[in-house]
Amino acid sequence: NSLQTTIEKQFANGLYLGANYTFSKLLTDVSSTTQAAAQYGAIGAVINPDQGNRNHALSTDDITHTFSLLSVYNLPFGNGKKFLNQKGFLNYIVGDWILSSSVKLTSGMPLYFRDSNVCGVPSQFDAQCIPGILPGASVLAQSWGNVNVNQPMFNVNAFQPSSLFASGTYLGIGPRVSNVRGSRYQDTNISLSKKIPVTERALIELRAETFNIFNNHYFTCDGQAFGDCIPFNNDPSSPNFGAWNGTVTQPRSVQLVGRITF
Repeated sequence: NSLQTTIEKQFANGLYLGANYTFSKLLTDVSSTTQAAAQYGAIGAVINPDQGNRNHALSTDDITHTFSLLSVYNLPFGNGKKFLNQKGFLNYIVGDWILSSSVKLTSGMPLYFRDSNVCGVPSQFDAQCIPGILPGASVLAQSWGNVNVNQPMFNVNAFQPSSLFASGTYLGIGPRVSNVRGSRYQDTNISLSKKIPVTERALIELRAETFNIFNNHYFTCDGQAFGDCIPFNNDPSSPNFGAWNGTVTQPRSVQLVGRITF
């Protein structure tokens, strides 16, 4: 379910603005976190085939808030424009440049936890040991806004004791996917471009682009923005619980482009 809103405005001075916002909730019982054959995310088995109602939970792709902003501005320089309104060589240098930018902000996606190291359930049952989160406990040991990657991200004392799962007869009371959220995603891109006519059929395009201009990072397990995997060890029974696996989204990049079309 989602609420989606969009607003657009074209201004007389050559500026275009477009923005959209989505408020949503995605529930499912068919995510890869429920499938015995799942490979992506290394989950490996349904959580409990005898308790189908427990498979219905938040999707690992659930994003509560998504906001995007797009702007395009024909810069007011050169022939026919407000400033440096001249033809000839000067217009080739300063005229017809277009500045554009895009911004995307999303809230974090939900995390899941499994007591895999001590789960004694025979593999034939395809069931998972999922620790419950203790009432009032804080799962996050750090704030996403100020992460020390040399320290654990999660608080092991916020979960049921791992010793409960060693017998192989207890599966825990935790949800398939929790309501604890990962780090938010934010990305800003800017480009400056210009097309220069050479002949009736040929033109030169110049473009400078900066991706992730503020060098923001999103903690993920595959270098991309999204996916049903966790960049921190999510096994409370592991001595490395909460440890970062070393991957984040791509850093700032700048590219210069020259293109001839004929």
